Amino acid sequence: MCGVQSGKTEWISCDIFALISMGLSYQLVQPKDDLRVLFHKTRIRDPIKRSPFYDSHVTPDGAMYTWKNPDGHNGTLRVAFSNREDEFISFPADAVGVDEVDKCDLGNLSLLPDRLMGSPYGPLYRRSSTPTTVGNDQVPNINYYFCQSDKREWYIECESCHTEQSIDWLKNIVDERRDASTGKLLGYSLKDEDWHEDLERDILPICMRCGHPLDRLKEGKWYPTARIPKSAARRGYHLNKLTSPLIRIRDLWEGPEGYQASVNNPTKMQRFFNSILGLPFVGAGTQITEDMLRACQGSHYLNPETDTHSRPCSMGVDVGPEWLDVRISSYPVQGKDIRRAEYIGKVRDFDDLHKLVRRFNVRTAVLDAEPETRGALLFQKTAHCQTYICYTREVKGQTLADFDLEKVKKNMKLTIDRTMFMDHVLATYQMKKQILPTNIQFLSEGMYVAEMTNPTRVLEVDDRGNEKYVWTSGMDHSFMADVYDFCAMLLGNFWQAPMGVASNPRPETMVLRPVESFDIMSVFDSPLY
Repeated sequence: MCGVQSGKTEWISCDIFALISMGLSYQLVQPKDDLRVLFHKTRIRDPIKRSPFYDSHVTPDGAMYTWKNPDGHNGTLRVAFSNREDEFISFPADAVGVDEVDKCDLGNLSLLPDRLMGSPYGPLYRRSSTPTTVGNDQVPNINYYFCQSDKREWYIECESCHTEQSIDWLKNIVDERRDASTGKLLGYSLKDEDWHEDLERDILPICMRCGHPLDRLKEGKWYPTARIPKSAARRGYHLNKLTSPLIRIRDLWEGPEGYQASVNNPTKMQRFFNSILGLPFVGAGTQITEDMLRACQGSHYLNPETDTHSRPCSMGVDVGPEWLDVRISSYPVQGKDIRRAEYIGKVRDFDDLHKLVRRFNVRTAVLDAEPETRGALLFQKTAHCQTYICYTREVKGQTLADFDLEKVKKNMKLTIDRTMFMDHVLATYQMKKQILPTNIQFLSEGMYVAEMTNPTRVLEVDDRGNEKYVWTSGMDHSFMADVYDFCAMLLGNFWQAPMGVASNPRPETMVLRPVESFDIMSVFDSPLY
């Protein structure tokens, strides 16, 4: 677990060739296949050709590389990409390495243990990544695996008091003063009190015990900081950039992307923690919090077993492997895009959806198109409401202004940028444009709060240094049902319809017409998050 440009891919490459030179088979997993050709060329083939030794031993064949040994016991490397489930099939491996775990499709990564079942060497895993957010059982990212390990840190010795310690930003570089009850940052200062910007020397880390300056570049040792049973032995390494000779701490302190510039900017602070300190970060504005959910609670009590509704409602459905997650909303204030949750829950099949449509007078629904495309299309044909099929993709530059209502209503399907629409749903909670019931902790089989608060908006940096923000996947079904319900709200134009009148007629009398007076940008009173 480390920051960007810390040599983790190079380390994995060295480990790969050490293992295949001994005749083992190795499956290397990269996040996405959009840079397939570039990765093979720059990370594998070019380094092989630069070394006469490797070039004489390794033979490339597409995504496969064979290490030829004199005894005929050859090793094999196969490169796969996490967004392609078909590439995880039919390659028995002795070792698996996953590069940039946090950028991978975590669902597909769960298929990897099957690749190691036939190996006599046991499960040999290597995982590396720049961290994004805190992990858990449902989101097994690099932080999750690091926390399951012996958590090794790089320690150096203080020349004055001989205390061994790792270099930590908030223990050796900066003093933060925070309110004891709220945690609010009240002020901060450098521990190196003698440094000022006119000095040519760099900022020095200070020993946490004696206050003596530390030589951060001196030779050190890896020390485990957590005890784990030998039966579950897993080595984990955390590396930040504070011990790198290529970094000046003064640049991390006063630079445009440094600590001072990030204090009041959660986006920059997230980049600072992830990319520089190699640590997960969760700050204000990066996810829906439980406090946000509770701030939106109204006085009504949701009882999905008996509730019905007479006013027209919207519905969003996320399709999972076991459940269909559903969010149904009404619109109590005419002229306001305020959604009141009338139903939040999980149902087993599409027959249950038909019952919910009738119970809650659903007039517009948006269904997740994948993975059950056939079932979603059948529901669209038979449902007693206007139903749209939705695909989530990366649509570069998409805004609400690009959301072509006329085209969507003509084709009855839409493609949305997942990040942009999740940003908008986050904004509805920030601006309290939601009304939730008082029993949120019991909704969706008790998973609602976790599935709403788990997705996190994180910074992603590709191999070319391009940055973009994405939302983490996994344990997000309630959130995505909310996203699809948000789309249904836009398509149904509910808040502009008189109370008790359907904004979209039922299918048997439906005539699709452009909504000429609808200004889609009026949905929000503030700019995009």
